[in-house]
Amino acid sequence: MIFGAKTTRCIGCIFLIFMVGTLYAFSLPKDKSYVRASCCGALGVINESISESIYETASAGKKINLASLKGAAVFGITGNPLYEGTTKGISYRDSKVWSFLQGPLSWSLGYDWSGEWSGYTAVGRTFGGFGCGFCCMANIYNTLSGREASPLDFFDFAIEKTAYSEQGTGAIGWGHLKNTLKAAGLSCDVYYKPETYEAFKEQIDETKSAIVLVSSNADNSFWQDTPGHYVNIWNYNKADGTVMLCEPGDPWNNRSRISLEYVYKALKVTSKYQYLMVDGYDEASDGLLSEGIDDAWCRPDEI
Repeated sequence: MIFGAKTTRCIGCIFLIFMVGTLYAFSLPKDKSYVRASCCGALGVINESISESIYETASAGKKINLASLKGAAVFGITGNPLYEGTTKGISYRDSKVWSFLQGPLSWSLGYDWSGEWSGYTAVGRTFGGFGCGFCCMANIYNTLSGREASPLDFFDFAIEKTAYSEQGTGAIGWGHLKNTLKAAGLSCDVYYKPETYEAFKEQIDETKSAIVLVSSNADNSFWQDTPGHYVNIWNYNKADGTVMLCEPGDPWNNRSRISLEYVYKALKVTSKYQYLMVDGYDEASDGLLSEGIDDAWCRPDEI
């Protein structure tokens, strides 16, 4: 069979793309010894959806379909190892903490804690690109109340109880985040970054949980290519200075223990506030009173 010049070029291009994708997939480390860069929605996003990145697929040790990345920053990859102070072994206390994932690749690959909310679209943006704050809120509510609500439940609740929808959706701001949690019966407040790590450490030691806004522009020792991203921390351990990290944009580092100092250094100081601390839950003040999760999701065995 004889092909024309144009057809031959097309076949050559397809073959080249296939070979590059295959070689790249096999070149990735299979020991998962790297950390995914994170970013989030209106806080600063590097591509359409933060979880549509190669890192979630790679952390499962699977081949990468480059065509599925939809323009993700493939050439911005960093092969950084898990940093000193980061461990995957968690205690019984940590195991009872909820830690939702926000991204569509986590859901498509069947990771625990992922759910169909990842594909939800608001004003042309997918939940994977702005849902970190809602994952953090649902983590805290479910862990402290004993009830069950999804990140998408908190998205709807924020619209109902605050003026969040007036900001055009996207990543939720501190005021709406705080008011949403209060409406769900959680006592909380927002804070500025203390001048010293010692002061921050004392605060985190005393709180039930915290939502922190991190940025690699402040410090890239742990997070890279991350203009702004909400993560959730729990259970400070004085003995080794670590906290449990609930990382909605990173299925590998989610539920790991990391040095609290990484968090302190990465706090986004250009934001109005840097973190929110939760003191407790009061059912009498709970306007959500969620009775279960209707969304399809990958429920882990420990919950």
